[in-house]
Amino acid sequence: MWLLFAILSSFLFGLVIILDEQCVNKIFEKPWFGVITSSLSSMIVFQSIPFVAPFVDTSIPETTLIIIAFLAGCFFQSSQFFYFRALIYSDAGIVSAYWNFTPAFLPLASYIIFRQAFNLHQYIGIIIQIFASVGLCLVDSNLRTRWIALFFMLGGSMLQVIGYMMEDYVFDRAPFFPAYLIFTAGLITTGFVPLFWHTYRQQVLRNFRTLISFLRIFLLIEIVNLVAIALGQFALTSSSAPLVAAISSTIPMHIFLINLFLLRFVPKLVKRESPHKLPYKFGLVTCMVFGVWLLS
Repeated sequence: MWLLFAILSSFLFGLVIILDEQCVNKIFEKPWFGVITSSLSSMIVFQSIPFVAPFVDTSIPETTLIIIAFLAGCFFQSSQFFYFRALIYSDAGIVSAYWNFTPAFLPLASYIIFRQAFNLHQYIGIIIQIFASVGLCLVDSNLRTRWIALFFMLGGSMLQVIGYMMEDYVFDRAPFFPAYLIFTAGLITTGFVPLFWHTYRQQVLRNFRTLISFLRIFLLIEIVNLVAIALGQFALTSSSAPLVAAISSTIPMHIFLINLFLLRFVPKLVKRESPHKLPYKFGLVTCMVFGVWLLS
């Protein structure tokens, strides 16, 4: 059953990334609108907290853990700025594959900060991830912009590594539910940061009616994202982390397959270059799956 949960979780994450790509290309005037709509959707979903609170541990963590959890959310949301920018320059499948830099950077960060030594298979996993990511960049049909997308996702992955390390520290020492709420508060707050600048605020106000008209779509994306996270957690409770992580890294494959389906029935929703060189893309993503498994 855990395998079904893990595969379904990866499929839903792939669907979320495709929907994000559609928002960036068809709805948002600026790609960073994505972090604002994501924060707004999360804030609305937060309204369900009073119904959940009586059934979970809501004890307040110590001050240091509150600060770290909040900052972890800030780093995660900051990584989304890079992610939404990258979606302009490449297709969803390749951009999602670049997120696999994160498990490659985590051991490096652990070594630099905590002096945790690598195993041989982790070195091999890191090398595979780097070569597979550069390979995906080289097969990207967006010749003029493929390196820009790669560098944006490198920046986003580095921010996620910092967020993951902070999150891991907090969740080892605090009850899950209050820590998760504080983490999400950091996400929401950071998403609204652009509104503090007059120029950015004016751009949002100019597009306010358009954004509100698509609010149901944004909420749908957020709900699908939350379901995907929940399914991933269920899979993790019934299996080993390396196996679940390896299956999670197949998200680009799901995106390529969904795009093939859309190309057959709704071709207008698919970028022209998305179906190009699919055998190479599948092969490189398979290498990434193996690399993530070695790193986990």
